[in-house]
Amino acid sequence: MPFLKKFKPCPEWRRKEQISYKSGTRHTVYFLNGDQHVGDWRDDKREGKGAALTRGGHLYEGDFSGELRQGHGVLSRRMADGSLQLAYSGQWERGKRHGWGIGRDADGSWYEGCWREGRRAGEGRGWLPDGSFYHGEWLDNQFHGRGVLVQPNGNCFEGEFQCGVKHGQGRFFHLDSGQLQEGVWDQGVCVSSTLRQAESSGFTMPPNELLNADGVAEESQQGALQRVRSKSVKSAASLGRLGTGNI
Repeated sequence: MPFLKKFKPCPEWRRKEQISYKSGTRHTVYFLNGDQHVGDWRDDKREGKGAALTRGGHLYEGDFSGELRQGHGVLSRRMADGSLQLAYSGQWERGKRHGWGIGRDADGSWYEGCWREGRRAGEGRGWLPDGSFYHGEWLDNQFHGRGVLVQPNGNCFEGEFQCGVKHGQGRFFHLDSGQLQEGVWDQGVCVSSTLRQAESSGFTMPPNELLNADGVAEESQQGALQRVRSKSVKSAASLGRLGTGNI
């Protein structure tokens, strides 16, 4: 008499796992944490084009690779009135803003330029909440390097920045008086400068009675610049790694 093997039914957990296995294009998939996703899947992971809505109200539409945002994509945030507001449009790498893109913060500020691991870094320009405008180099979401800062009242500074403040050599144009200030700044404070009348203004400067004024001013600026740059070299060595960006 032949030996008959007893039939073992497929366990319920295995059956549900097979049903839930995702590959190809799917309709909306609901996650236990409240997130939703519709788009392409491969080997049970988000891969290709898709749209993901988080429980917190953020909507991402774009490219995925290995469950992460990778390639080009647009991120929007849900506002109190239910509308969507652009938060970021541009390049992504391993789930973070990386490459060229346009970002808008909740406070109304805008940034257009280069990103690195979720932070503003490299060449870019930004419109700040107080009405100021900056165009130049960035590092870790701050002005860092050479750039131009235009204040809401029209005053303009062109020169070197460090960690978000004027630091190094630069020129400051005072629109109200039509004067041009050239000198050296240390952590946002001018430590040595000369002030002269800009050609576009009718304001007249009082006569300078100091003997060899240009030579004295140049010597003062060179000394201040050396002190500031020596401090910059020391502080640059202590800069940490770039922080990771949030949604």
